Amino acid sequence: MAEGVAWKLSDIIKNEKEFYKIIKEIEKDSAKLDKQFESLTPNISVKDFKKIIQFNEELGEKFSRLGTYVALIGATNTKSQQVMKYQPLLDKLGVEVGDKERPIFHWIQGLEVRGKKGLDEKNAKRLFKELKDHEYNLHDGRKKAKHTLQEDTEKIIHRKDINGTEALTELYSKIATNFTYNLKIPGKKEIVLDNQEKLKKYVYSKEKAERKAA
Repeated sequence: MAEGVAWKLSDIIKNEKEFYKIIKEIEKDSAKLDKQFESLTPNISVKDFKKIIQFNEELGEKFSRLGTYVALIGATNTKSQQVMKYQPLLDKLGVEVGDKERPIFHWIQGLEVRGKKGLDEKNAKRLFKELKDHEYNLHDGRKKAKHTLQEDTEKIIHRKDINGTEALTELYSKIATNFTYNLKIPGKKEIVLDNQEKLKKYVYSKEKAERKAA
C-alpha cells in the first residue's frame, strides 16, 4: 500500500454477512430484469422508464461495492482466501445479470432485440429529456449503436473476459456456422456450401482437383 494511503474495508462492506446479503439482493434484482424487458414499448411512460434506469443504476452500484471490496482485499493480500472465494461468485453473477441487462440497453439504443423493435428516435428524445443526469449518455449510446455487436456475440465476449479461451472457441464456432464457401472445381459449375462440414468432404476428397479447390 502506498505511503499515506489507507482504506477501511468496513466503510464499503461491514463483514462477510453483509457481502452475502448484497449478493442475495442482486440475485433478486436480476430476476426482475426479464419483466422489465417485456414491459418496454415505444410509448412507455416517463415514470416507468425512469424506474428502469434507476433500478439498473442501483444494481450497478451494488456490483461496484462488491467489486471494490474484493479488489481492495486482493490489493493487501494477493493470496487472500477471501478473494478466491468471492471472485468466482461475482464473475458468475456478473454474467447472469449482464445477460439480462443487455437486451434492455440494446432496445434503448434503438436496436431490434428478440423480435422487439428498438426504441424510435422520437420517443427516445421524449424520454431522455426527462432524465437530465443521464440524457447525454443515453443519446451517446444510441449514436454508438452501429458498433454494438449482436446479443449472442456480446454474451460470448463477456464470458471470454472471465473464462478465457473456452469462450473464444465458442465464439469462433458461432461465427463459423454463418460462413458460406464458394467452391469452383475446374470443369464444373461453381457451388456454394453453407457450412464447414460440407466443405470438409472436398478437403479430404480422393480427387486431387477437389482437394485443391477446397
